[in-house]
Amino acid sequence: SLEPGSNFRRYGRANLLDATVQLEAGAPERGIPMQGLAVLLALLLGGVGVYAFRRPVPAATYAAADLAHDPRETLLLEIARLDERIARGDLSSEDRSNLAHKRTSLLDRLKSSG
Repeated sequence: SLEPGSNFRRYGRANLLDATVQLEAGAPERGIPMQGLAVLLALLLGGVGVYAFRRPVPAATYAAADLAHDPRETLLLEIARLDERIARGDLSSEDRSNLAHKRTSLLDRLKSSG
């Protein structure tokens, strides 16, 4: 042990001639499984990338920001979206007639705006 007030004790080699060192294998420490976390992170980021790339984004999302200042172009864009939905043909007759009515009202607004 160290004496009070001393920082270290220096040993000479005279008393260490018969010193033996004994090593014992300890149990490995269980840490965070980094390889598993790396694989999970890669899968997560890959999935987010695929989702962001493949998700359907309406064309109006891009155009609406550019055309928001011109109401006539905004009306034309809405009419085009309605035309696309009607042209797909996956609507019931009631939905098709509702969309056709909306399209007609938008056309009337477009004609009246000059």
